[in-house]
Amino acid sequence: MNEEIRQKCIDILDRDNWTCRRCGEPATEVAHRISKGKTGIRWVQNYLMDVLDIYMPQTEIEILFIHDPDNLAASCKDCNDYFNILYNPEKAKELVKKIAKKHDLI
Repeated sequence: MNEEIRQKCIDILDRDNWTCRRCGEPATEVAHRISKGKTGIRWVQNYLMDVLDIYMPQTEIEILFIHDPDNLAASCKDCNDYFNILYNPEKAKELVKKIAKKHDLI
């Protein structure tokens, strides 16, 4: 893990008081609401192109969307998978729009 991502994780854990945002137990990791793998990145890319008419390379999506603090939450190991919102497309769309607005893309 590079230093910038490591620091971002610490910042998220600090923001959430090192407490899992789902169950309240001590947080040991940072969960991605839209997953950091290829599936999540492609989902964001397709949504940006198909709905918002924005083309963005996958590397930029990873930086601007996947690692954005609004996409991250402090989590315990047991709750990490709970945070994945790609199973709820409406929540995922709302989050992408929120992050896009924050970066003045829409």
